[in-house]
Amino acid sequence: MQWWADKITSWGYAAAVVDSFGPRGQGDLCQDTHRVGPYKRVFDVFGTVEFLKTQPFVKADSIGLIGFSHGGWTIMKTVQRGFNPSKYNIKAAVAFYPYCTPGRDDDVALPLMVLMGDSDDWTPPANCQKLQTSLKTPTLVDMVFLKGAYHAFDYPYPPGGYVVQGVGEGGKITSRRVQYDAKAAAEADARTKAFFERHLK
Repeated sequence: MQWWADKITSWGYAAAVVDSFGPRGQGDLCQDTHRVGPYKRVFDVFGTVEFLKTQPFVKADSIGLIGFSHGGWTIMKTVQRGFNPSKYNIKAAVAFYPYCTPGRDDDVALPLMVLMGDSDDWTPPANCQKLQTSLKTPTLVDMVFLKGAYHAFDYPYPPGGYVVQGVGEGGKITSRRVQYDAKAAAEADARTKAFFERHLK
């Protein structure tokens, strides 16, 4: 995620990368995403925010979040009203290809943008589409489904992408495609930059 942090700083922000896995002795969670679940990671987010707010170069009253896949799943939890993210001066969040959980992620407390590939076979876009119908404050959430894009569409993998073995619905480990999509990545970059400019500056 360092390259995303570099991109965000080029937009004029300070950025920190949260490592929830290494300090817990974990690495690849593709086949067991619950070894470090999203609810644990919510408190990693809040701890990082509290650290950032002590730094003189950080605008402490205007914090944004961004997460990808498992991190996007974490974002979906962090922005729920029950966690009171506003207490930490979090003003906006972006979740790239998260796992949406209708019935659990429906009480969003602050502006949230979700960016999904509509061909994603790992974190089902159908779950996010269903979540749209149950949101308590739908005006806070901008759901974007990028045509033809797969999981990790923003990361410049080798041409053609590749297939990994990963856990999905029902805990089944099956083949999942991760594939870069230049058009989807460019649109997601532009939307993310504009979203943060609207809510953080």
